[in-house]
Amino acid sequence: MELEPRGNGLEPVGHYEEIEISESSVNNGPEHIGPHCFELLRVLGKGGYGKVFQVRKVQGTNTGKIFAMKVLKKAKIACNAKDTAHTRAERNILEAVKHPFIVDLIYAFQTGGKLYLILECLSGAGGAALGRGGGTGWDRAR
Repeated sequence: MELEPRGNGLEPVGHYEEIEISESSVNNGPEHIGPHCFELLRVLGKGGYGKVFQVRKVQGTNTGKIFAMKVLKKAKIACNAKDTAHTRAERNILEAVKHPFIVDLIYAFQTGGKLYLILECLSGAGGAALGRGGGTGWDRAR
């Protein structure tokens, strides 16, 4: 990928879509969602860009419901245009796609240093389980 000087740094040359992400464009509705709305229960997984937690919503709609909270560090994603594009694509795909094998994106928000994706949490979703269909996923996936 070619880079050219622009503004405060380098930007990729060529076709790419620039999307302004703000709290109003991500979370439609009157409820103000943020990290304070969730109680951390346990860590489900760790990766190079952040962690996934099992959380319980403690205020507003869906109070008491269990979710998966994917927390990504902006500093790690922002240094690479490709990582930024992949993160945006993940968020857009999760928002748009409704399929039994893909968890639903319930909320998305950000703070100064982190991005948060709140996803439906499936019990037993590790390993062979796929989506909301139940049972072992490998036979159904074939």
